[in-house]
Amino acid sequence: MTNLKRNNILSDPEFWMILFFNCLFIFLYLTKNISVGDVVWIYFFQSVLLGFQYLIRMVWISRRSEEQGKWFTPLFFCGHFGLFHVFYFIFLIVMNAGSDGIGANFRTILTGFGIMFINTLFSTISDVKSDKISGQNSPLLMFIPYLRIAPIHLFIIIGFGSMGKGSSINNNWIFRQDAFMIFIILKTITDLLFHIIINKTWKEKRAKAIGELF
Repeated sequence: MTNLKRNNILSDPEFWMILFFNCLFIFLYLTKNISVGDVVWIYFFQSVLLGFQYLIRMVWISRRSEEQGKWFTPLFFCGHFGLFHVFYFIFLIVMNAGSDGIGANFRTILTGFGIMFINTLFSTISDVKSDKISGQNSPLLMFIPYLRIAPIHLFIIIGFGSMGKGSSINNNWIFRQDAFMIFIILKTITDLLFHIIINKTWKEKRAKAIGELF
């Protein structure tokens, strides 16, 4: 990787924010200041915010388009992505009720949500500016969030399941904590890699969030 490509990645504020809040949650989890339930719910709301981010981008693209049926993509995405998260929300409720020692703290989750909301806000502004420059296609944009959330939820669901009662992995509580820790680390690495690939910071610099927008 050339210095230019490396600088494009390292100059992206969202890259550092993703790394920061994931490492923060890892540290808090290791020091037993947050529970498994806290981590799972915080990552769930990360996925919800990601959906809103891409919905806003689709709405902005459709608003500027003169094609017929231009609102189909954002409406379809809103319904499909929203329904997925409704079922996923129910799944987490059921999993939380059927697992031991993984209760969630509302204040912790709210703090995590706040950190991610600020990051999502600036990221959305940057993406809207990039879409305006590149002429991003709305239907193509619809599939990107699923590429981001699929590995996140895969790692979290498997890791969350390993904490449940009667887990087939191991009945030792210490072992199950270590297993979940591995899944969090894998989730963090995957999140960063997909962010770099999808936003193409490996080949070009992202638009700055602060500055002229329209």
